[in-house]
Amino acid sequence: MEIGEYRIHEGDFYRRSGLQVTDRGWAAATGKSDHGDPQVHPAGCLPVLRAAQLQHPQPRCCCETGWETVLEEARSANIPVIVIDRQVAVSDSTLFNSWVGSDFELEAKKATTWLHQYVTAKGIAEDSLHIVNIQGTIGASAQIGRTKGLQDAAATYGWELLAEVPGEFTQAKGKEVMSTLLKQYDDINVVYCENDNEAFGAIEAIEDAGYHVGSDIAAGDIMVMSFDGVNKEVLSYLLQDKISYVGECNPDQGPKVKNLIQTLEAGKTPDKYSYMEEHAFAHDATVPSVEVDGQRYPVTVMTKDKLKEYK
Repeated sequence: MEIGEYRIHEGDFYRRSGLQVTDRGWAAATGKSDHGDPQVHPAGCLPVLRAAQLQHPQPRCCCETGWETVLEEARSANIPVIVIDRQVAVSDSTLFNSWVGSDFELEAKKATTWLHQYVTAKGIAEDSLHIVNIQGTIGASAQIGRTKGLQDAAATYGWELLAEVPGEFTQAKGKEVMSTLLKQYDDINVVYCENDNEAFGAIEAIEDAGYHVGSDIAAGDIMVMSFDGVNKEVLSYLLQDKISYVGECNPDQGPKVKNLIQTLEAGKTPDKYSYMEEHAFAHDATVPSVEVDGQRYPVTVMTKDKLKEYK
């Protein structure tokens, strides 16, 4: 943890955030989130906020539970708080000024709408889909939203949701869970992974068991869908047709946070919730766009040229 000049986000999930704080003592304390990526933890924030308030009572950037004490101390010290990425479970929402992050249920709605349109275009009966969900860490906002979106879609379209098992957002657990599921069910044809790491592990398990991953469900492929899409490796899996669809969890939160800080410094009230714009990526052009809640979202086909745009 540092006070003063620092780059708030490190690691794959936040490497593209572009948020760099260079003035008047902005502070952060980082640890590992259930994505396996940096995240601010309450215990780490306490010493930072206490030290920072001695120097500069400026807004603090913090990035789901256990936040009451640190946020109450921040408010007592007149320190505005911006929450980044994950929401915080607090009884009093006035303990933080703003939140910036993803609409995880919308991500899921776009993904499941894509799947519905894809199988329809391919002439595949909805009730022939046998889906397993490798969930994230139970209780995390990403898990809640992405799980709900799939459950709702399965009920709407008549998909068979065979199992929902936590994969803890890790590759190792994703592989372990997928290996077990393949032994339990012999008709799995869609694997819905709630993050990329789980998808990597699931693909390993599928291939180790002698099955083929891909988008041709009718020919016996097991389709893998994923979320986050924050690095070149996972997007390259789209080119290889090892992953059929990736719902982006946009980490470019820096500019939005910067605007919120400037609003606070100007003595104005910023928006309470700011959602990121997020893309959808697919292996092919079968589904050019999806419509969710009356709004249409484009689906980008991953190509070699498109892949070059990502680090």
